Amino acid sequence: MGSKEKKIAFLFPGSGSQYLGMGLELYERVPLVRKNLDALTNALGYDLTEYMFRGPEKILFPPANSPQLTIFIEVTLALSLAVANSLREEGVSPDFAAGRSMGEYSAYSFCGVFDAPLCFLLARSYILYGQPECLAEPGILVTIYGLDSGETKGLCSEIEAEGEFCELVTFYDKARLGIIGLRKSSLDKLMGKLSRFRHKAVLSKEIGAFHTKLFDTAMKKITPLFSAVNFNSSMFPICCNYTAGNFTDPASLKENLLKALASPVKWQQSIEALLAEGVEIFVEMAPGAMLTEFICELPRGTQVLRTDTAANYTRTLEVLKKAAKCP
Repeated sequence: MGSKEKKIAFLFPGSGSQYLGMGLELYERVPLVRKNLDALTNALGYDLTEYMFRGPEKILFPPANSPQLTIFIEVTLALSLAVANSLREEGVSPDFAAGRSMGEYSAYSFCGVFDAPLCFLLARSYILYGQPECLAEPGILVTIYGLDSGETKGLCSEIEAEGEFCELVTFYDKARLGIIGLRKSSLDKLMGKLSRFRHKAVLSKEIGAFHTKLFDTAMKKITPLFSAVNFNSSMFPICCNYTAGNFTDPASLKENLLKALASPVKWQQSIEALLAEGVEIFVEMAPGAMLTEFICELPRGTQVLRTDTAANYTRTLEVLKKAAKCP
């Protein structure tokens, strides 16, 4: 493979816009994706595809007080990692990688920072320690459409000034979309303050106020596990959520991944950092288009590619091979 004409970034989601049935068409129609999902199952020692394809939804999203851990993060990581590995086997690789929220775990694994079993062990540990925190101090994520960043930040500041906890988890300028994390007990106050705006508010299915200070305790509990495992240098620079900086060295990668657990997701800043590095093609790994629909306005000529269907996967592969001067 020759030198690339255009720089490419692979983007890994932490959750998908579709859950039940995700990946089924890719599994049935793209042999490499099937092979890599099966290889992942063999490496993990348990099969995620049954839940990925058919549910039931109560397994993907159990109640917060259920002894059953949610697996929606695991099925998303598995599918995106299988798709990325398939593209690499087809002869295309990125110049950079980035993962939004828990998608950083699959990005790290794809880039060789740790293997797939450790990827899923770390992800499951976060859920294992985080789910009890959701019961001890119930929190929630609220997606708010229609406010600009100043209005959204001002709303959080108003609630904080009244002695409540309310933190902006991430914001997407292009879509005027903000995700706010707060205690469930403060939800009525948030909704009351929103009444003066033209907006739409949606409560997340996810358990707890991920990526806020409400997960500080969970982060402290998981720290010894992070300290005990080895991280390798990354094959490609990874743009990390915690700082929106690009890193390849193990120490920086470990620190960024750990601190991201209880910190806002700097996703738009990450995309802007990749643009500053000259990235012209963004490829979102399956299952959806969560990452590429909401990012900032892109320069003319920038391409956004998807891999959530067999047709999109094939088209993306064709574009990437041309960009990379593949035969």
